[in-house]
Amino acid sequence: MALEIKQIEKQIYTDFCIDTGGVFSSADWMKIYSYKLTFCGVFDNGTRIVAAFYYYSDTLAGIPYLHCPPYSPYNGFVLGLSSKNYAAQKGEMKKIMEIIAEYFDKFTFKSIVKISFPSECVDMQPFIWQKFKVIPNYTYQISLLQTLEEISAKMTTERRNDIKKATKDGVVVEKITDYSIVQKLIENTYDRKSMKVNGPMLNKILFDFANSENSFAFVAFLNGIPISTIFCIYDKNIAYYLLGGYDAENKHSGAGALAVWNAIQYSKSLNLNAFDFEGSMIQPVEKFFRGFGGDITPYYVINKANVFIEIILKFFKRELY
Repeated sequence: MALEIKQIEKQIYTDFCIDTGGVFSSADWMKIYSYKLTFCGVFDNGTRIVAAFYYYSDTLAGIPYLHCPPYSPYNGFVLGLSSKNYAAQKGEMKKIMEIIAEYFDKFTFKSIVKISFPSECVDMQPFIWQKFKVIPNYTYQISLLQTLEEISAKMTTERRNDIKKATKDGVVVEKITDYSIVQKLIENTYDRKSMKVNGPMLNKILFDFANSENSFAFVAFLNGIPISTIFCIYDKNIAYYLLGGYDAENKHSGAGALAVWNAIQYSKSLNLNAFDFEGSMIQPVEKFFRGFGGDITPYYVINKANVFIEIILKFFKRELY
């Protein structure tokens, strides 16, 4: 198998992803990022596309920076293996990852590369061989093939009590389409935590991308005041917890949990296979997500820059470089 990577048009990428891709490889999602996305295809013998991915071109302190788009958990990687034999598929995957590692390595002399792959990509050896840092990150996934009773039984006692208390105290959760409420709660949360929110991207997601076929939001109200929200996007298989927020001045300890529980139930009503918390490496957030009883699921981030840039980056992101 002779493989090569070519930069391709967005239409070629979306055509390849129609059957196997998810919401993060949909044309509507990629429209958010316009010209900043570069699309690549891995070709077998220069003719048949066997894998595809994209990356976002940016700068960090004036240095070219290649990474996944804001609010995207991974690089839109989609695979179309030709082999039917299990061992042969593993070999084909290895070769594909080797050529992708070689492709990104060419940028690392002058650029910072930080790319996340979906959880299905577990063979990161080719990146290790190319001297990339391969960092495990984690998300939690709930199988929606279970009954709601089975899902609830796997939650921690604390999380179930949060939901019961919110209900008892009169917190009401509603599915809404007025995403300005969602936007305000999210922006307030980011501001309170001194985190930078990408306002233009957030606007595009909530007001250009979101529709009833790919997204939903739930808001928890107490005495008519919106106090917590969850915004999810979904494809034919998975719902992703993309954004959340709450009102610190009117918060209730169980409002967020009740909103998430409503989102899980709604996702199941859509006949999806899984609910994905889309990961968090922030300890208190991880604990909150873990309480819903999902399966911990690793996904991998590859990082590399030239040695001088990495020395500087170690002062700010020691865990990554």
